[in-house]
Amino acid sequence: IEGDILALGSQVSEAQTALETAVEQRRGREQEVSTQVELLRQAQADEQTKVDALSNKVKAIIEERNLLDRSIKDRTVELELENKLKETLLRTLPTQVKELE
Repeated sequence: IEGDILALGSQVSEAQTALETAVEQRRGREQEVSTQVELLRQAQADEQTKVDALSNKVKAIIEERNLLDRSIKDRTVELELENKLKETLLRTLPTQVKELE
């Protein structure tokens, strides 16, 4: 019986050692997974930062384009008014010259 008890004790000890090893290995894998998750989160945050920067650049370009469009429209109106003024002057100039003579 003592031999059986010693054998069982030895088996229990071996099983406990194997269990402890398995637990340590699992903890190691969990730590690896945790590290990988953190790295992925950081990479995602970095990518989001890049996306935000590009989005801001696009917004700035759109705003600049809108300003240029308004500027072009304003300049077009100015040119149209200048042309109308020139046409009016050309039409009325001969009459004004005759009146001055």
